[in-house]
Amino acid sequence: MRFSIKKLILCLLMAATVALPLAGCKKQTNPAVTTPVVTFATDENGQPQLTDPSTQAAASITAEFSNFDLTDTYETVTAKITCSGKTATIEGDGARQDGDLLEITAGGSYLLCGDYSGQIVVSAPDTDKVQLVLAGFSVTYSTGSPILCESADKVAITLAKGTKNTVTDTGSGSVDVEDGEEDPNTRTAGAIHGKCALTINGSGSLTVKASYHNGIHTKKTLKLVGGNVSVEAADDGFKGKNAVAIRGGNLTVISGEDGIQCSEEANTAHGYIWIEGGTVNITAEGDGIDASLYLIQKGGEVTVNAIGTDRKEGTSSSGNMGGGMRPGMGGSSSSGGYETNSDGYYKIDSKGVKAGVSIALSGGRMTVNSTGHAVKSSGTLSIGGDVELTVKAYCEAYRANSKGISADADLLISGGNITILYSYEGVESSGGTIYVTGGSVRVEYAVDDGFNTSAGGSMMGGGFGGGGGMTPPDMGGMTPPDMEGETDTAVPTEAAGIVISGGYTFVNAFGDGLDSNQNIYISGGTVVVAGPTNSGNGALDSGDNNNHISVTGGILVAYGASGMAEVPDASVTSQCTLAHNVGLSAGDLFTVLNKDGKPIIAVEIAEGNVGQSIVLSCPGLVQGETYTLVSGGSVEGESTDGLYASPVSHSGGSEIASLTLSSTVTGSSGGMGGPGGDGGGHGGGRPGRW
Repeated sequence: MRFSIKKLILCLLMAATVALPLAGCKKQTNPAVTTPVVTFATDENGQPQLTDPSTQAAASITAEFSNFDLTDTYETVTAKITCSGKTATIEGDGARQDGDLLEITAGGSYLLCGDYSGQIVVSAPDTDKVQLVLAGFSVTYSTGSPILCESADKVAITLAKGTKNTVTDTGSGSVDVEDGEEDPNTRTAGAIHGKCALTINGSGSLTVKASYHNGIHTKKTLKLVGGNVSVEAADDGFKGKNAVAIRGGNLTVISGEDGIQCSEEANTAHGYIWIEGGTVNITAEGDGIDASLYLIQKGGEVTVNAIGTDRKEGTSSSGNMGGGMRPGMGGSSSSGGYETNSDGYYKIDSKGVKAGVSIALSGGRMTVNSTGHAVKSSGTLSIGGDVELTVKAYCEAYRANSKGISADADLLISGGNITILYSYEGVESSGGTIYVTGGSVRVEYAVDDGFNTSAGGSMMGGGFGGGGGMTPPDMGGMTPPDMEGETDTAVPTEAAGIVISGGYTFVNAFGDGLDSNQNIYISGGTVVVAGPTNSGNGALDSGDNNNHISVTGGILVAYGASGMAEVPDASVTSQCTLAHNVGLSAGDLFTVLNKDGKPIIAVEIAEGNVGQSIVLSCPGLVQGETYTLVSGGSVEGESTDGLYASPVSHSGGSEIASLTLSSTVTGSSGGMGGPGGDGGGHGGGRPGRW
C-alpha cells in the first residue's frame, strides 16, 4: 500500500459515482500473450531455484560432522579428574592444577566429575583434539570463562549419559569487543569460550548460566550433535563466529541479546547457521537467530520468541537478564527501528530469524514469534521442500517493522506449508520479485498488505495504512490443503513484482491483498485474496506506471472494498476472468452457474471482510458462454477458505446478473463502475482499474 494524490482522487471519484452503471466491455478474441519468459534452473528433485549468486552460494554450503564430532564414547580416558571445591584430584596424564586453574595440556579424553570452584583451561597443541567428558560435573568462576578452550585443533564437550552438568559464570561488568577479539587486559566473553572449533555431544544435560556476557561462544565453528543443553545468558546465548551447525540434541536459550549468532562476513565459506536436526527453543531480547551470511534449515524443530526489550538510551543488555517488554509503552520518536518514549527508553526491533545474504528453509519445522520481522533476509529468501513455517510478527509501538517473511531481493516459495498468523505485512520483497511455484502460504491477518513488493526498494512510506488499531482475531485452526503443486515454472521477466505459477496462496489483508508496484503474473496454482474493507486499498494492486495484472492459468479469487479495486488486463490475460462490483457482506455466498445451472465456482466472503468487488478466474470459464451470478443459497462440495473450486451442486439464492463472457476479462452490471478490459484510460494509465 502506498499513498499518491492520483490514488486519492480516484478513490473520491469512485465514491462520487457509486450509482453509475457499469461501462460495457468491448468484445475481443483471446489475446496472444507473448510476454517474455524465463525458466528456473532446477535441482535434482525438479524444484526451481533462484539464479541469484547469493542463493547459489547458500546452496553450496554443507556443514560437515567428523567422526570426532559424532563420537560420544569414552571407554578409555587420558585422565580422570574428581573435583571438590578448589581441589582437583587427577588420575592420569595431560592435566595439572595451579591454584584455581585446572589446565588440560595435551590431546585425549578427560573425565570430569564433582564440583569445582575455578577455571578449566584447555591449552593443548594446535594439532591435538581434546574431549572433555562431563559426568556429573559443576564448575563456577567469576573472573574469567569457567571453561576456556585456549588452544587445540578441536574440543568436544561430551555429556555423559544420565548425568547433569552445570557451568556458571558469575562475573559482572561489560565487554567492549565482539567475537572474542579480547584485549589482553580483559577477560573472555563466554561462560564456555573457545578459540578453536567446539562441539557438544552426548546424551546427558548441560546448564550454562552466564551473567557476564555470552553463554557458549567460540571464535571458530560451534556444533551441537547431542545432549540437552540449556543456556541463560546476559548477551548472546549460543555463538560461533565462523559458523553454527546443529545436527541433534535439544537446545534451550534465554538471552539478553541474540539467541544463536554467527558473525563472520569476510569469508563467504563461513558466516552460516545450519540446522538439520534436533530441537531448538529460543527466547531472546535481541534477534532469535542471527546469521551474518546464510541461514539454512533442512530439518529439526525450531521455536523462536524474539520478544524485544525496553532499554535506556546509551545502555546495553549486559547483566540485564530477564528485562522483558514494558506493556503499553508508547513512543514519541523513532530511529533505526527503535521507538523511544519520553523517558528515554526504546523498544528493540527484535527479528525472529535473519541472515545477511540468504535464507534457505527446506525441511523441519520453524515457529517464530517476534516484535520485528519474523523471517528476514537482507538478500534472497527461499522456502521449499517439506518445511513447516509458522510465524507471528507484532510490535504495537513500531508495527511497520513487523513483517512475516521479508527479503531485500528475490523471494521464492516452491514448497512447504507457511502460515503467517499476524503481521504488518505478510510476505515482502523490498528489492526483488516474489515467486510462488508450489507449497502452501497463508497470510491469515495482515494489518497492511498481504504480499508486497516495492519496485526495487523504492516503496514510499505512509499512505492510508491498513487496519490500524485492529485487534487480531482468534488465530485457531485453519489447515492448508495438501497441494500437488504445478510443474510450469516459466515466469515473465517484464517488470515482475509478483509471479504465481503453482501452489496454494491465501491472503487476508486490511491493506492491499497483492500489492506488487510492478506487474502481477498468475499462471497456475490457487490464489484466494480476502481483501480490504476500506476504499483506500484493493484486493489486487499492480501500482502506477502502466503496470498490469496477467492471468493465464490457475484459480484466482480476489474480493474486498471497491474504491481501489483492480482487475486483470485483457491484453495480457488468456484465461477468462469475470469481475463483479456489488455489495456482498461477510458470510455471503457468491456462485457462478453455467447455462445448465451447474456451479462452476463459488466463494463465501470471509468473516470480517466485504465483497463490494470480486474477481474470479478459473479454467471452467469459457469465452462466449453465458453465466448466471447468484448471491446466497447453498452449495455442496469441499471448500477451503470459503472457496469451492469444484462445487457439486447449488440451490436457492437470488440471481444478481446474467453475464456473457465477451472478452477474457468481462464485468457485470453491479451499480459501482466496472473493469477496463481493453487496457486504456483507467486511473492514470493503470489498466484494469475500476
